[in-house]
This record gives sequence, C-alpha cells and structure tokens, in this order.
Amino acid sequence: MSRLDLLQVGKRAVELAVQRGAHQAEAFVVDTRSTSVRMDRWELKRTRAVRDYGIGIRIYDTRGSMGYAYATTFDTAAIEQAVTAALAQAKAGTPNPEFKSLPSPKLPTPVSDIYDEEVAALTDQQIVAFVLQTADAARSVGPEVYSASIEAEVSETEVAIVNSLGVEATTRSTFCDLAAEVTAKREGEMSSGFEFVSGRCLSVLDPSFVGRRAAEEAVRSLGAQKIETKRMPVILSPLALFRIFGRGLGDAVNAENVQRGRSYLKGLLGQEIGVKGLTILDDATVPGAVGTAPFDAEGVPSQCTTVIENGVLRSYLYDTFTAFKENRESTGNAIRSDYTSPPRIGITNLVVKPGTKTFEDLLAEVKEGLFLLYTWDVPNLATGDLSANVAAGYLFRDGAIAYPVKQATVTINMRDLFKRIIAIGNDVRHVHNVITPSILIAEATVAGAK
Repeated sequence: MSRLDLLQVGKRAVELAVQRGAHQAEAFVVDTRSTSVRMDRWELKRTRAVRDYGIGIRIYDTRGSMGYAYATTFDTAAIEQAVTAALAQAKAGTPNPEFKSLPSPKLPTPVSDIYDEEVAALTDQQIVAFVLQTADAARSVGPEVYSASIEAEVSETEVAIVNSLGVEATTRSTFCDLAAEVTAKREGEMSSGFEFVSGRCLSVLDPSFVGRRAAEEAVRSLGAQKIETKRMPVILSPLALFRIFGRGLGDAVNAENVQRGRSYLKGLLGQEIGVKGLTILDDATVPGAVGTAPFDAEGVPSQCTTVIENGVLRSYLYDTFTAFKENRESTGNAIRSDYTSPPRIGITNLVVKPGTKTFEDLLAEVKEGLFLLYTWDVPNLATGDLSANVAAGYLFRDGAIAYPVKQATVTINMRDLFKRIIAIGNDVRHVHNVITPSILIAEATVAGAK
C-alpha cells in the first residue's frame, strides 16, 4: 500500500470520528514489512518475514477526555468499530481540563538518508548471508571462540498521520541491524562478548566488524578478576552511555516526568548541572540516524533541541500536550512503538558533542581507573542514583588495559556524574539512537567483590 493510500485511510477515519461527534480526532496509520534471521550456537534457527499494518485512532471530546482504539486491517467495518470504541472510551473517561488541542498543521522538516532502496530490496538469502558472514568473522578470532548467537533484521515502514485540524503527513523509512553475542571458553571458564550495529542504510551492516568485535571481547574477558571496593575514575563507553544517557538523561528531561515531579532534573531549567564542556542535543535531523524523521508521532515537524549547553540545562523534551500545559511549543518528541498505543514522549537522536581526545588519551589521562564497556542498568528516575552492574569492563593502569573485572558495580548520582566529567573523547559511535563518544569521569564508587 502506498503512502497516498495510507493517507486516505487516515482521512477516512478522522472524518468518520468527527461525523460521529469527536471534538478532535487523529489517525496514525502504519504499514511495516520486516524480515529477521536468527542463529543460535552456530545453527540457523529462524527466518521470519512479517507484515504488520494497522491504524490507531485517538479521539478527544469537549471535556478533554481521551479515547484510543486501533484496528489491524483497513477494512471500513474495522475502522468504524475502532472509531466507535474510541468514542465510547472518551465518553466514559475522566475530563481533562489540561488538554488544549492536537497540533495544527506545519510543513515537515526536510531530512535525508532515512530510506535506502538497497535495504528495502534485500532478499531472505542476502540477510542469511549477513548472519553467516558474521559467524565466520567470529570463528576467525581463534579456537577459544565457543559459540555465538547472531540476529539480523531489516524493515521498511510507511507512516501517515492525519488529524481533524488539518495535519496530513506521510513518510517512509528503512531500518536494519545486526547483533552478535559470542561465548569464549578456556579451561572450563566461559565469558561472553557483545556487539551490534544499526541504522537506516545498508552500509551500516558490517558482519566482519560485528562478528570479530564480539568474539574479541569474549576472548579478552576470559580471566576476569575481582577487585576491591574503591573510588576511582571511570571511562564510560558509547555502549554504556546508550543506557546511562539514553534512558538516564532521556527520561529525566521528559516533560511529562518533570511535570509529574518524578524526575531528578525537575526545577533545574536554566541552571548549571554539568561541566562547561558538556553539550547534549536531541536532534531528529541527523542524516541517516535511527531517530531521524521529518515529523514526530503527532505530525509536529522534527527539530534539533539543545538539552544541555556547556553544562547548563536548557530544555526539557515536549509533546503537544505537555507543551500546551506550559504555554510552550512542542519540541517534536512524541514517539510511538506502533499503532496499538497513543504517543508518548521520548528522545529522537540524543547527541553528545565530542571532545578532542582519542580513547588512548582517555586511558592516559589518569593513573588508574575502570573502563565500563557496557551495562544493562539505568539510573533511578526520581533520584538520579545509578548502580550499574559491570556487564563488561576492565581495570586500566598507566594508559593501558590491565585486566577484565567481574562482580563489580559502578555507583554514582547522575548530577554528580555530569559535574565530574574531566574529558570527552572523539570516538563517536551511533549506538541505536544515542550518538556519543566515550566520557571520562573523575570519580565514582566501584563496588568490588574482593
């Protein structure tokens, strides 16, 4: 189905909702085609092709009460049923005097490199080949490489957004990613390594990089040692910052969280919260980036928002509802996982401005410290306290990696983290929708098990 057809589906749903008494109405129409291939322990386990399409209908009555329903087909009867359900929800819902309006129409922001014909044209066999090449690259690292789990996914998505105020926006995009988790074994000891790439264009899919890096990390992690608890400098890699900043900062500058009093950055707008060299943007216009789009999930034009500028907190991130509550403009940060739920606030591309130091410079900056390669933990939203298990990390001394560590945790408050940054690297990576270099902080508590 073409974008024009999706637009007509959305217009039909909105017109029907208004005819049946909706004060304001919105339709979010999506058509996604995706293919994924998975390998477990060197064996291909699954090749799956999925087409998922549907429409989400959001309706407000004159009291500001919202109703939401969706349909998984574009049949007239299914859309009518969804409109009826959304109207019934709005009628039965609680009035919300803080609701002002859905967004008015504006021109989308021109963006580039979000659709790649080569990704859209990939066959199942080609995707399988990427997985097999990744496995070969992992095996080539050496005999200690024991097993691997590898997954590749590609998708093509078309979106249309229509509302009763005149918003009519369409776009299409592609996405691809490749991830590997490799296990290494030596004399009965086992360890793992992880690597992935993601983006809009075929050029990001690098099987040699993903396979080798994951396998090298697995082998390098063998012989991990326990360390004593102490305060020390910590280098945070882009993979670690994907969680720590992507969630730990992204959720904290979410205007809904701030307005509800559940963010550790509440009330700090305009204040210095970090070192002068720290500048962080939310930029939905970065060419080819995962979070780039011409408009957000409500049809508001995308933009670049300065979140932190030279250590000063400059802006929270808003959708239309939270922006109207403060008589502000939306920053274009409404996002959706799919058509089955209403929009929420989220980051687009969180961009940390790089410094001038190489990773080797960061290692040499202090005599001894911990390099946190990745963690799956995120800070507490209300307090900013971070307790990050070292999923992969290394002790470094005198400018060189000394040995891998195990059973360790990095603890620090996010507001302290921002102020203790002593160097920002130039080794920028796109880790999904977080674009950042490594960062060296002067001190954190590293809780060891020794």
